[in-house]
Amino acid sequence: MHDVGWIDHIQRGSSKGASQLSALSIFIGLLAFLCFLYIEIAKSSLGIPRLRKHGCDFFVVFLFLGDSAQYYLLNTGRTDALAILTGDFNVGNISAAIWTTAAALYLGFVLLVGRFRIEWFFRAPYLSIFVMILLYLASSTWSIVPLFTLYRACELAVWVGLSVYFFTRLDSLFSTVLFLSVYCTTWVVLNFPVLAESLSQGIVFSAIKDNFLPAVGFCVAVLGWGTRFRFWFCVLGMIIFVLAGSAAAVPCAIAACFVGLAFNRNVIFKLVGCVGFLSALACMIAYLWAPEEFMGLIDFVSGILQKPTAEFLTATGRYTIWSIIWDATKDDYFGLGFGSDRFIQLLGGMAEVNARFGSPIIVMSAHDAALSAWTATGWLGVVALFFVYVAGIRYCSYDGAAATMAVTFIILDGLAVPGLAGFFSPVWLTWIAVHSTVATEKSSESVLFKIVSPELPQNADNGHDHAAAI
Repeated sequence: MHDVGWIDHIQRGSSKGASQLSALSIFIGLLAFLCFLYIEIAKSSLGIPRLRKHGCDFFVVFLFLGDSAQYYLLNTGRTDALAILTGDFNVGNISAAIWTTAAALYLGFVLLVGRFRIEWFFRAPYLSIFVMILLYLASSTWSIVPLFTLYRACELAVWVGLSVYFFTRLDSLFSTVLFLSVYCTTWVVLNFPVLAESLSQGIVFSAIKDNFLPAVGFCVAVLGWGTRFRFWFCVLGMIIFVLAGSAAAVPCAIAACFVGLAFNRNVIFKLVGCVGFLSALACMIAYLWAPEEFMGLIDFVSGILQKPTAEFLTATGRYTIWSIIWDATKDDYFGLGFGSDRFIQLLGGMAEVNARFGSPIIVMSAHDAALSAWTATGWLGVVALFFVYVAGIRYCSYDGAAATMAVTFIILDGLAVPGLAGFFSPVWLTWIAVHSTVATEKSSESVLFKIVSPELPQNADNGHDHAAAI
């Protein structure tokens, strides 16, 4: 059995100590909530980064696409989540470390030569994000896998920091959407053999199964509407959304589209948008609570999406994983460290779980943003994630429908994927891209607002932007 941290020793001690720690954790959680609330209200007006030089940094493009390529070409699935703790590194682990090191060195170079400043990471709209990352770094001091947590948190800080720098340099909506389109196209090319095999079997939806890419595809479609290439971007976005094929992403997209209607100036459309979003959200929660009550809907949707009914009833095994992780961590009020959800086996009790389900259960992720945040840093992580969401909605809502639709989709999609509480992924990349686009497009007549307001005066849009440079 592993050597647990000092918090674990207290938590798993006497009932009196556990109750005291529970009260302490709630108090600290409330204190953290008030601190984040102060930051959000009092500091959210801090100026966005203002660069003296704009343009695409093609070396960063190389790093992003190269890291994506090594993941899909070299990463191999594991049957033992604990193997990496014994030094059993496969070629994918080594390659990922090399690309992260290259990204860290280049980010360091960018900071040293003055292209970007460290304090800019802690300005709107990125302040809450980097506060949460600092919390993940701190969790290595009490993590059940301290070195793994430290590495993963540093990796997240490097790639998110590089993303902020990269997208801040792009001075147009078109440039941002074009990069995301290239990123998606590269993903299709890298997975072309899988695509060809799926299409030969008549599988279209989820032909290249990937839970993270629907967010990118959705954002390409909604943000691309603000350019003169709106048709091509929308088609590409929808293709990526369908090929990635996350069933959980479909209701999230529907709910996010209703949010877009809520920004329309027409009172009827606005009302339809508000009622539709609340109804969609209520249906999603009701379904997650009791999926067996929706058998008719499940049979109908499973036929359209070409997925077995069992996947909808079990959420592709997520109900099992959620119950295992919650049972193991419900008394860990400060969490087990960032990235520890894949090492739940270290806490013991998996023999009973495997016996109950009749087969070995491999837990590699919490498959839920809130549960991932709880497992990582307990109450502190949940509060931090909540304010990342709040800051995202507040900031993007200033600029209208498209950006708000994008962040709403990512937030709701966090019900099925780690999202912003997990390792760096296309979800993180998309979140930063949307926020940087809003920073660039902040003006009284934003391109992003026109997605649901065609009645506004149209300026000539030649595929670039209307906003002031940052």
